[in-house]
Amino acid sequence: MHLSGTRLAYNPRMARARGKGAGADKKARSAKPGPKARPAAAAKSRTAAPRRPSAKSAATAAAKAKPKAKSHAKPKAAAAWAGVSDEAVRKATGRGWTDWLALLDKRGARKLDHRGIVALVSGAGAGPWWQQMVTVGYEQARGLRAKHQKADGFAVSASRTIAAPASRVFRAWIDPKERARWLPEPLEITTQTEPRTIRARWRDATHLSVGISPKGDRTQVTVQHEKLATEAAASEMKTFWARHIDALRAELEG
Repeated sequence: MHLSGTRLAYNPRMARARGKGAGADKKARSAKPGPKARPAAAAKSRTAAPRRPSAKSAATAAAKAKPKAKSHAKPKAAAAWAGVSDEAVRKATGRGWTDWLALLDKRGARKLDHRGIVALVSGAGAGPWWQQMVTVGYEQARGLRAKHQKADGFAVSASRTIAAPASRVFRAWIDPKERARWLPEPLEITTQTEPRTIRARWRDATHLSVGISPKGDRTQVTVQHEKLATEAAASEMKTFWARHIDALRAELEG
């Protein structure tokens, strides 16, 4: 069919359809391609690797993990007060020093004088001699009494075991000539019980007690120096008697 020179009629619906199609094609061509989705394996490979622990943190962790060794150290013994061990006071009174201190604290002993504390100790069942020892020990432990201090002043003691019979040790004390070999100091003996005890007056009118106890073929000598005026004097005489009883031992064992 020959269409030359023939004009087609304008159809508005077809024109709009063609315009929409052309616009969609142009938009599709102009759009940039988006990033491709990464595979799951690749995403995992890009995850940050865990940090290696430092040498210090590794050592700390190892120390925490290592079980602690059991301690075989012996428990610390309770303190001795008034020259009396915890074992001795417990055996004699049924209470150790820790028990006595706690009991007397609870009953208000810190606010009492010496006589008042003795009354508390007596009421707790201690005998006459132990009433004084426990009271003095309590006063020392709580700072109410200086070291070596007693109700009538200061007192110190020194003790040694000598390889000699008790009779020989006793004579070395009461014979002035023998005593001068190891104790060049004036000593006034007031009472004596052969061969066990000697009581004497020292140069400053303080009191001296000497106990002599046989121990098989050996003898224990204990010197108790009482009624010293000051703590300094007590410390000085404790050193003095330790040195001179050593001299007595050297004299008798030599």
